[in-house]
Amino acid sequence: MISVIVPTYNRPHQLRMAVGSALSQEGLAHGDIEVVVVDDGSSPPLSDGAIADARVRIVKLETNRGPAAARNAGLAHATRPMIALLDSDDVWLPGKLQAQVRLLQRLAETSDAATIAVAGGYYYPDRKRRRIEARIPRGADTLDVFASGCWYCPGSTLLIRRSAFDQIGPFDERLRRLEDLDWFIRFARAGGRLEVCATVDTLVAPSNLG
Repeated sequence: MISVIVPTYNRPHQLRMAVGSALSQEGLAHGDIEVVVVDDGSSPPLSDGAIADARVRIVKLETNRGPAAARNAGLAHATRPMIALLDSDDVWLPGKLQAQVRLLQRLAETSDAATIAVAGGYYYPDRKRRRIEARIPRGADTLDVFASGCWYCPGSTLLIRRSAFDQIGPFDERLRRLEDLDWFIRFARAGGRLEVCATVDTLVAPSNLG
């Protein structure tokens, strides 16, 4: 059902928490999830057995090429019709995927699934106050809204059909930053829209509050 793509670079401890949160999702069968970890040239590189679970595959890039290339490598090795992105220093709460899958499946009954992206609410660290704040983004269906920024945190809240990447193309590997914004601008130009699952179930960079 779902391929979870996790790019990582020199974050072995955070990575294990991130992958563990993906494998612990509730409401889905054990075999519904595969996790594709892309080691983006870490030093030392991840060992093949760094995460002992048959649902996890590790793809290794010889040099650090940036998040766009790492996510594209993950897409190339993904085998499921739905794609979820998760940054290696973020974690999901247990019901994240179940809620988003239900919403995406319901929306796909009346719309072209390749034109729909689903995001959700997330907890973001306020480093000055040393606390987390809950944020629920708004949906988008026009180019100007998509172009205003990545306020929907696509690196860790996104669920989307693989067919969307087949239609829009991969992330632009020339970009070291804002590659997700660039992709969603192309997505908007192709008639795509973002729907929001009104749950708060992603914790962004929790180690930054430590």
